[in-house]
Amino acid sequence: MGYSKYGEFMRILRIKHREVMADTANLFGVKLPFVSAVESGKKNVPEEWISVLVEHYDLNETEQVELREAV
Repeated sequence: MGYSKYGEFMRILRIKHREVMADTANLFGVKLPFVSAVESGKKNVPEEWISVLVEHYDLNETEQVELREAV
């Protein structure tokens, strides 16, 4: 499976925090296939996910810029 730039960013973030894609799905209250579709670039990243990610992972300024660029 190919990943978008956002998908790569998320994969690295999850590894760093010892989480799996199912944890991301639970965080957003969506099903795993939707997260997979977003990370592979088949669906757009919902705008509201950005603030959730910033808060959940306590992203610093640099990481926030990287996230927005990836989206």
